[in-house]
This record gives sequence, structure tokens and C-alpha cells, in this order.
Amino acid sequence: MNNVTLLLQEFQKYRNLMKRDGIRKMITERETLLTLLKERVNSIENMVDREDYMPQNFGDEDREESKRGRGGGRGGADITAALSPYQGKLTSPLVTGLVRLRQLKAMVSDILSSSQAFLYDLDGYKRFESLCDSVLAKIASEEKSRFETWL
Repeated sequence: MNNVTLLLQEFQKYRNLMKRDGIRKMITERETLLTLLKERVNSIENMVDREDYMPQNFGDEDREESKRGRGGGRGGADITAALSPYQGKLTSPLVTGLVRLRQLKAMVSDILSSSQAFLYDLDGYKRFESLCDSVLAKIASEEKSRFETWL
């Protein structure tokens, strides 16, 4: 797990306390968390733009690391660990790419829904929410395009 995930889990752990205005305003780490979440969503967006989720974009060293239980070397270790570059023998690259797009979509949706409860009142949250929405739309468009290619 990375710092963003751990920090998000820590905030979720104390979300009942975060509902109190006095406590919420005292915690400065919320701005840090929002910045880290923006960076994470941007890295997912870049991954979709560069098509790093597609199996042919992973090298042999990524496949070897995957077999040993580590993620690939592209797009951030936390993301590629969740999206292992190893492809099964019976799965086509196109299907693997579709599955990975859905995994990325689930990651962004999870980030958005879990952060909403305790970051909604920050100044940059509306921009973050629109960033997540645009990334989700981009992933959905790419998924639709790949699916239509498959048919």
C-alpha cells in the first residue's frame, strides 16, 4: 500500500469525528490528502492516455516481476501492482485491456466516493470531483471503443 491509500484509510477510520466542524477545520492533512488523491487520479488518466494498461506495453521485466508477485514498472507501483501485467494463456490482449480499464474505473470511483465524506468542504474539492468525472468519462469512452473494436 502507498501513502495515499493509508492516509485515506486513516481518514475513513475516524470519519465520525470528521463530521464535527471544529475537528475538521483543525486537521491540515486533508489538503495533503486531496493533493495526493489528485496526483493519483492524474496518474490513472495518464495511464489511460498512454495505454499503459494494455498487455503489449509491458516488457519482459514487468512480466517477470509480476510472476514474482510484484507490479510492473509503469504508471506508479501502487497502480501496476493492482493491475498485474501478467496475461493468462487463454486471455486475449484486448480482453485483458478491457478488464484493466474496468479496474481503473473502479479505482477512480472508489477514490471519489470514499473521499467525498470528509473532503467535500475544501476549496479544491469541486475541481477534484470534476477531474474524477472527466477521467471516468475518458475510461468509459476508451472501454466502449475497445469493446466495439472487439465485436
